[in-house]
Amino acid sequence: MKLAKTEKVYLVIDLKKMELIFKLKGAKIWSYNFKASVVDTNLLTDFQEEFLEDNSTDFRPLKDAHLFAAKKQTPDSILQIVSKVSNVSVDLLQREFPERFQLLWDNGLIIDFRTDLTGTQETDPFKNKIIEVRQALSSFGETVLNIYVPHEPALTLFRAADPGLPTMIYPR
Repeated sequence: MKLAKTEKVYLVIDLKKMELIFKLKGAKIWSYNFKASVVDTNLLTDFQEEFLEDNSTDFRPLKDAHLFAAKKQTPDSILQIVSKVSNVSVDLLQREFPERFQLLWDNGLIIDFRTDLTGTQETDPFKNKIIEVRQALSSFGETVLNIYVPHEPALTLFRAADPGLPTMIYPR
């Protein structure tokens, strides 16, 4: 109810219906039914328990989002023109379709999203390696949920996933 009374968009991870939902004032404004890439339902339970553990509030803010690879789409020069004509910030306009990205919360909670794109470019190979090595070294303290999402819903999900995004989970 706290989030529904605010003017902020928030993310709901519904593990029972396997659905990702963006809500505003309690109303669903976007959703996607997903299938966990991992067959092990214990991982879903672990993710849920870690998300809800030792949390004094009903939601967690998103800590970070990292784009590993993407397919370039619209050149920046065209986006500048569209931005001026439509009076929309160029930062909000599409630059690329994500191929792989992660959403991260405190306590080592990570959702790793993969899409159906091929022929993509790594966004920052050095930073990607650092993140992957860091995650490999701390794999015992992290809970990673792997989810496949087609590239079009992935674009919406990645673009809306700003650090601080309130996130809540509906348990299984």
